Amino acid sequence: MSLREAVEQAFTVGGVDPPHLLDPGGRIRRLSFGGTALVAKRCPAEAVRRELASATRARQLLRAAPIDAPLEVRVVVPDLIELAGGACALVAADLGETLAAHRADVARWMPRQVVEAMLWGLLDAGIEWSGFVPRNLFVRDAGLYAIDWEDARFCDGPARPDEVTVAKWDVGWSDVYRADPSLRAWFSPRQGVDSPLDDFEMNLRELSAPGVTGAEIRTRGAELTLRSELYAPVPTGDLTPAELGHLADELLPAPWSVFHTALTAWARPRLGDTGYAALISTVCRAVGPLTADHDATATLPTRWIRALLLAVDEVTPDQSCADPLSVLAEQVTALAGHTGLEAAERRAGVAEAILVRVCDLVVAALDLGGLQLLLRGSLAQGVITGRSDIDFELSAPAHPRGHAGAEALVVDVLASFGITAEATAGRPVEADLGGPDAGTTRDLHEWMELRRPGSAAHDPGWLGAVIRADLARLATRQSEYERAGREHSAKYLWFEARAALARVVMRAAPGVPPVTVLDQLAALPELLGHDDAQELRAIVLGALDQRELDHADPARCADLRGRLDAIRERHGLPGPA
Repeated sequence: MSLREAVEQAFTVGGVDPPHLLDPGGRIRRLSFGGTALVAKRCPAEAVRRELASATRARQLLRAAPIDAPLEVRVVVPDLIELAGGACALVAADLGETLAAHRADVARWMPRQVVEAMLWGLLDAGIEWSGFVPRNLFVRDAGLYAIDWEDARFCDGPARPDEVTVAKWDVGWSDVYRADPSLRAWFSPRQGVDSPLDDFEMNLRELSAPGVTGAEIRTRGAELTLRSELYAPVPTGDLTPAELGHLADELLPAPWSVFHTALTAWARPRLGDTGYAALISTVCRAVGPLTADHDATATLPTRWIRALLLAVDEVTPDQSCADPLSVLAEQVTALAGHTGLEAAERRAGVAEAILVRVCDLVVAALDLGGLQLLLRGSLAQGVITGRSDIDFELSAPAHPRGHAGAEALVVDVLASFGITAEATAGRPVEADLGGPDAGTTRDLHEWMELRRPGSAAHDPGWLGAVIRADLARLATRQSEYERAGREHSAKYLWFEARAALARVVMRAAPGVPPVTVLDQLAALPELLGHDDAQELRAIVLGALDQRELDHADPARCADLRGRLDAIRERHGLPGPA
């Protein structure tokens, strides 16, 4: 058997995962070949060649300018093995356990002064390497062996680290010294951006402030990482904040990894280090085992983000909400399969409470003060069928079309609680109303439904100062959506029944009319008289019933449409063409 065949077999039939390498993705395998213990790391060909080139150059530079330190720094230059399917692997001798497995011992025989001397030696040789951290280092044969050089950067003459590199050093070594080593105070990191933003930084900018400079984002990313990942006194055997942060970067979609860092960074100063350590342990236990052969790897991001939200909510409760997220999540599950008006109202109440708390945490973690949460559609009207998603937006005068990054994150987080949602991207395209800015438009029905959380009355928030509409007159107009023609579906019937109900109420109480279906139904007797009030109520409830069926009854829907047309005709209400 050739070395290539041995490596492919290790990944095909399963080798033994090296301990302490934090490799839940299964990219690394131990194997034996020709009586020699080896470690193989599988990566895309481009990444493998880049890492190999960096390791080769680093070894050349350190041989030309050895570091004056108690241990000789020896760069591991692996062999490149081309695998089937275009993938490649880097193969090197198995060096045993990394320094991360022996932190207490390392702290004794490798004090901070030694680490500083080695870092200065790397920089003097023209090497800036953020990977000089315990998980990439091994002590063997009186030498310090260093692996994983893919992030190394080189320059002619002495190098000066940037703030991200120094932050990674501080985070990595903080677990050894059980405190912030404050290496950034010794190395005076350079400011600005002389290398492209990485995925974390680009997603941080998209999620928080798309218009800021790369230098500002790099500084903010480094600050968040330090607050999130510096050592905290977790129980022995638990993952440290740094290890959990490393895994978040490896396992979560980039926006979720950013949110993990931002939310934990927000929570830490509110909890203190002891409380923060307990939070990290809670998240780790809730997420479950993080191993290469875990059979639920595909669901891990969802489990992770849900566990994080529940844990943070538990220790930083929202005083405005009676129930914690954990209780609300149980209520979502309990309501599954229930139908009817009461269930729809309860479902909407629970969804609104979860949405508000999730948005509060997203806005706080990403420092997005100024955004307003506006509710739309059936959520705003306080009734959600088992088939409905919820509609919302996080917007403001500075973000009239919604904050796309924050909204997308909220949608993803809500999905982890079993709630399907649409934000600004799912807004109606019809433009019945508009403000001075041609880009600020609203669909007529969407406008009549708008409200802010906690209110049952029409409340368009910041939009009220931009789009000034007379609700009484608006209620008498046919909308662009209605002019497109009636659709013969239970979904459309549910829409037009609610639209007729809203028009009756808006026309009579145009100041601050109620938006929720239950309040609007309660107002009907005074507006339509007893008989027509009962008739419209029956139509609305009948449409709700049909919307919740797997297969709506065409005859029943046709009957409801005819009765709705009669109500509209008697009371001069517009409707679909």
